[in-house]
Amino acid sequence: MKILPFLFLLGISSAGLKAQQFQLDAAAEFNLPTGNASNRSALGFGAGLNLGYSLSNRLALSSSIAYNYFVGKKFMGYRMQGLSAFPLKVGLRYYTSTDFYFEGLGGVAMQSNTGNSSGAWSFGMGTRSTKQPLNFSIRYESWLDPNFGLASFGQKTAFDFIALRLAYQFLK
Repeated sequence: MKILPFLFLLGISSAGLKAQQFQLDAAAEFNLPTGNASNRSALGFGAGLNLGYSLSNRLALSSSIAYNYFVGKKFMGYRMQGLSAFPLKVGLRYYTSTDFYFEGLGGVAMQSNTGNSSGAWSFGMGTRSTKQPLNFSIRYESWLDPNFGLASFGQKTAFDFIALRLAYQFLK
């Protein structure tokens, strides 16, 4: 697992070699917990970087690192502890046109306040502007470790959420 951050940084450092094949963006996220995760938090915020490498006109390798914070819900005057994590994922992005794509990623989410780590996956779609350096996407993400979620009827569940992401592209 410790090799993933190294590979991400290696990819960023080599971006200057063939910039036309790389895409780099920085983003702000608004996260909406779903299912049992919504019992722990009503909303979350995040920021992250995404690095892509074009394999062809339609297909790219994609990697992302982010920080996500979910505000703890208030129950009977007591606020639950918030959840913060650093998801690190790699995967593929498929462009159906020059400005619309689908993306699937898998990796690990590391909880910052406990040190626990969890498998993570996401699937989403997005659009990038051909005239402005902006990228908007929506994705469904799941952190698989039941310790991230909340017990429901005696069973622990994954922590799932929908993310809305607005990014500024440094490299196209």
